[in-house]
Amino acid sequence: MTLRRLAFVLVVVLTVAALHAQTPPIAFEVASVRPTNNDARGLNPGQARSGGRWAALNTTLSLLLRIAYPEHRFPGLIVGGPGWISERTFDIDAKAPIPNPSPNEYALMVRQLLAERFGLKVHIAQRPVDVYTLLVARDDGRLGPRLKPAPPTCVADYESGRLQPQVVPPFVIQAKDKAPPPKPCMPVTHEGNNVRRTFGVWSFAATTSMLQLLIDRKLVDRTGLKGFYELDFEYDPRTTQTVTNADDLGVSFFTALQEQLGLKLERQRETMGVLVIDSVEMPTEN
Repeated sequence: MTLRRLAFVLVVVLTVAALHAQTPPIAFEVASVRPTNNDARGLNPGQARSGGRWAALNTTLSLLLRIAYPEHRFPGLIVGGPGWISERTFDIDAKAPIPNPSPNEYALMVRQLLAERFGLKVHIAQRPVDVYTLLVARDDGRLGPRLKPAPPTCVADYESGRLQPQVVPPFVIQAKDKAPPPKPCMPVTHEGNNVRRTFGVWSFAATTSMLQLLIDRKLVDRTGLKGFYELDFEYDPRTTQTVTNADDLGVSFFTALQEQLGLKLERQRETMGVLVIDSVEMPTEN
């Protein structure tokens, strides 16, 4: 997964919890929706701009749905609809009613746009879905050598509020040998020469959120682990999307997960809420 894509996914993840807290409908002040010109190049699935503007270029309705409903962005969690929602592309230029909307407010506005301009109607249904289940790899429950209970001093820093838990550690985009030393206890990620290393102390819940950003299926945590841990995780970031031939590239994400952290991902099917498209229409151009 590229850093640009990882950053995009991170923004999507951060909107999910806040979306459920928003109850009043929120909509763009004005929005233009047009079919993409046949000569258009490039893809922008949706990007906030200065002054409360939001634009998407050469984007399918399928991609827009993942922005509007980020909790359903993984394969199998959006079903139904005609074939054109993954084939026909659109350019959208919209303006929010407020100057600097948050990511979750943009998501809600895109959701409202799809309802108004595409006539989108959906509902949630419980269905079996292919997922990754996160498990402790060893039968005796022992963890790997690079996943240890956090030092008491670090736990005290978090519990006292001197450190704030993070969903994922910050990135330092540079070679490891040039990266600045991290602050005590704070998690950080270094990347260079096809090696990504994440290390530091934070909650296991934040660890699972980090892992979710790196894989292409919904992650279900079945480890039973709670609290704060010290982690040192190193792998080739090109190997996160599939197990097949991952070791041909470098240190496999999946292998490192098991050998370094003592965790494993298993493909399973679990029943969960799926976004079902009831109806949708081709928008009128304006």
